[in-house]
Amino acid sequence: MPEDAANMLTRLIERYGDELIDDPKRLGALLSDLRGERRRENRAILLALEERIPETLRALEGPIDEIEERRLALTLEGNTGLDSALATLTIREWARALRKAPRGEEGTESEDEEIAEGRLRLRAEAELRVESSVKTKKRPRPSDYKKLLAATPVGRVRASEGPL
Repeated sequence: MPEDAANMLTRLIERYGDELIDDPKRLGALLSDLRGERRRENRAILLALEERIPETLRALEGPIDEIEERRLALTLEGNTGLDSALATLTIREWARALRKAPRGEEGTESEDEEIAEGRLRLRAEAELRVESSVKTKKRPRPSDYKKLLAATPVGRVRASEGPL
């Protein structure tokens, strides 16, 4: 699945609450709105929801281990007809979204820090360009404004993502 399926699921659950996991139609509509071009992956996420994979993951005391991941992937594969690679990937995405991924694979903390640092760096560069344009009385380039928007702090919606 693309890079932010788990992050998107995490954001949706944070925004709409745990009830979202109990409402496949609503989650399906949100997935369709946010990731309509990824129908296959969206369907895999919903099939996992129908198979109660998120509930099983939440019931785990700690992070998912390799054996449990494989068991859930085989269940998803056998009950829904998904190929094994997509079933395994779907389990991993749900585990990451629910913060049940193994520490080494989760990657969200270090990735979030890297993203935040990169955004701060881009924002500073864009602000310098805009500032220097104002001093020289030149109009800033549209790309400077786009970079400034894209470098908004973590937690704010980027212009390219649109509202949740």
